[in-house]
Amino acid sequence: MLWASTSRAGATVASVVNNGGTLDCGTFIISAENGRTPTFAVNAGGTLKTANTAGITSSGATGSIQVNGTRTYTAVGTYYYNATAAQVTGNGLPTTVSNLVVNTTGGVLTPTSSETATSLSGAGSVGGTMTIAATGKISPGNSPGTLTVTNLTLGATSTNYFELTNSLAIGGGTNDLVMVKGNAHRRQQHHDDQQLWAETR
Repeated sequence: MLWASTSRAGATVASVVNNGGTLDCGTFIISAENGRTPTFAVNAGGTLKTANTAGITSSGATGSIQVNGTRTYTAVGTYYYNATAAQVTGNGLPTTVSNLVVNTTGGVLTPTSSETATSLSGAGSVGGTMTIAATGKISPGNSPGTLTVTNLTLGATSTNYFELTNSLAIGGGTNDLVMVKGNAHRRQQHHDDQQLWAETR
């Protein structure tokens, strides 16, 4: 499911991204004509991609989704952030999501609140504090690449997936890398600066 231009939904329309569906907004906006109140929903298993610097919002005239009706974003969906400048997640992103893909370049993706993801991946930069759920995973890079995180907390039984092609290099485009600029935590242990837990895949 792909919108290639600004879409204006009618009064009785409900725009829905269902299980297995994908809506790639790019930098465009899904909006409504004056006086009309269509709704928008990402349902369980749906995927939403945005390159809008304001991300996705629950109301108001900002972000990729600007319909006047109810906006619903499932916690068990996949959300891509693909801006080429500094970007915010927006207050529409649930504080806990199944899959968060960070490909923001030219700036940092700033979460509106602290985020927990079952799966965190991508080759961009994300600020704030990211938490990987207890049974979740972190999978940096886009075959391969570097994911930069300001602060990272790994769940007690979370798994880390790295594509490694050169045993003599650290990142450098040949191996996946997670770069933690602030603090990294696993369980109750505290690690300063950069710390990696890797599993070859």
